[in-house]
Amino acid sequence: MKQQKLQKLIVILGPTASGKSGLAYKLCKKFNGYIISADSRQFYKGLDIVTAKWSAQDSIIRKNNILYINEIPHYLIDFLEPTNRFSAAEFQREVKKIIKTTEGAPFLVGGTGLYISAVIDNFRFPKGTPNSRVRKDFEQKSTHELLDILKQYDPESESKLRVERNKRRIVRAIEVCVTTGKPFSEQLVKGTPMYNTLQIGIKWDRQKLYERINARADMQMQLGLIQEIETAYKKYPLAPESFTAIGCKEFIPYMQGNISLNEACEKHKQNNRNYCLKQMRWFKRDPRIHWYEGPIDEHVYQNIAKRIQDFLG
Repeated sequence: MKQQKLQKLIVILGPTASGKSGLAYKLCKKFNGYIISADSRQFYKGLDIVTAKWSAQDSIIRKNNILYINEIPHYLIDFLEPTNRFSAAEFQREVKKIIKTTEGAPFLVGGTGLYISAVIDNFRFPKGTPNSRVRKDFEQKSTHELLDILKQYDPESESKLRVERNKRRIVRAIEVCVTTGKPFSEQLVKGTPMYNTLQIGIKWDRQKLYERINARADMQMQLGLIQEIETAYKKYPLAPESFTAIGCKEFIPYMQGNISLNEACEKHKQNNRNYCLKQMRWFKRDPRIHWYEGPIDEHVYQNIAKRIQDFLG
C-alpha cells in the first residue's frame, strides 16, 4: 500500500521579542502562506499592546472573519473573549480544521511550546472531565504549593511544569490526576504525526534579547499600555485568563494602588526576561528545530528561505 503523503507545515518559533512575526510575514509573502498564531496570550480580544499582536505600522484588516495583518491571513489571533478558556487540546482541534480547509502554505508562528507540540506531535490529551470544585480549591494555592502537590501525584509532570510554571496548566495536571486516579504524564502521549513539519527557531545572545525586551516594554508604555489595561479591566473584571498574561498582571496591583508605576514597569520587564528563558528551556529539548541566530539579516533570511524552498519542493 502506498504511504499517504502528509500535509507540510512550517513552524516559526522562538522566545518573546525574537522577531518571529516579522520573519513570518516575509516568508508568507514569498511562499503564498498564512499564519496560525501559536501565542496563547494573543488569542484574546483587546489587549493588543500588552500582547504585541501587531505594531503601529502594521496594516490591519478584517474580512470574512479573517484577520489580515500586512495582507497576510492570520488565524487564532484576537478572536476569544477574555472570560473564556482555550486549552491546548482545543487549539489542536482548531488548527487541524484550519489547515484542512485553507489553501496555501501553513505557518504556525509563536512561542507557546505546549501548543506547538500539541500540533506537531499530535498529542493525545487526558480525558479527565473538568471538575470545578477541585479546580477552585487548587487555584487558591500558590504556584510553589501546587508544584509540591503535583510532585506527590506525578513527579514526571512536576519536573516538566516546574520549568514553565504556568499555574493554570499545573492545576489542570493535578485535576486530571485527582479525577482519573492516574498520573497526568501517563495520559499525555504523542500520536501518529499528522503533518510533515519543518521547525525554524530564532535565538539571540541573551543580553541582546534582554535589551530588545526592555525596549519593547518601554515602547508599549508610550503606546498606551496602562490605558488599554484599565479599559479591559473595567469591561472584564472577572477574566482570569487574560489578566494573568505578562503585561497585565504586573500593572493590576499598580491600578489598585499597591505598588508604584516604576515597580510595575520593572516587574513587567523582569517577567518577560524570565519568560524567554522558560521558552528556550522548552524548545531546547527538541532536536528537530533548525536554529538561526538573530538578528535575521538578508543573508540569514535567504538561508532560511532556501531551507523552506527545499522542504516544500
